[in-house]
Amino acid sequence: MNSTQVGYASCSTDEQDVVVQTEQLTALGVAPDRLYIDRGFSGASRKNRAGLDQAIATVWNGSIFTVTKFDRFARNMTEACHILTDLSERGVRFGLGASIHDWNDPSSNGRHDDPEKGRRLRRHSSQPAKI
Repeated sequence: MNSTQVGYASCSTDEQDVVVQTEQLTALGVAPDRLYIDRGFSGASRKNRAGLDQAIATVWNGSIFTVTKFDRFARNMTEACHILTDLSERGVRFGLGASIHDWNDPSSNGRHDDPEKGRRLRRHSSQPAKI
């Protein structure tokens, strides 16, 4: 399955650079014209994050909202829950790095639509992991 991805990148200060995030998102298959960026805003709240609001408004049923790291789009679990619930209710899948979560497939946690972009790591044994 190949779906359109919408990417979001952010940095909390003007001095930080989002180049690494945008390069990673592009490598994950996000087209440059589907990248939304916030610069210079603290991630402590969703206020004044026009890039995030635009990215969320742009996604549609069957598309994938993609970020490189969890803390790029939400800084607390309450905010993350609101955003992820909204995406789920609209049929939008969530991409975290190369992992894509399909809300309708309970076995999809970390599934990759393209095996070349990453591999699913799953423990198939009931034995505890050795550390």
